[in-house]
Amino acid sequence: MVDQSLKIFATKLPLEWSDEQVREYFSAQGTVLEVSAFKDNGKSTNHSGLGCAYIKFQSKIEAEEIIKKLSKEVSKPYLATI
Repeated sequence: MVDQSLKIFATKLPLEWSDEQVREYFSAQGTVLEVSAFKDNGKSTNHSGLGCAYIKFQSKIEAEEIIKKLSKEVSKPYLATI
């Protein structure tokens, strides 16, 4: 069976969002399989996130629809297949 999932890269997310908060937001848009929010390297004083994440969706079609829908809210994500 061929994997039809697709991973997108989303930017301009709130800096304080954890993996779970990113998952919660994008799950309202489609079926999220995996989330990886970028964190700072511990050198900053506020130890916040970096405002971007990889989000893996169950299907390519679903991911592409989400990109179209949210491209004005979240900067245009780049598609990255795994």
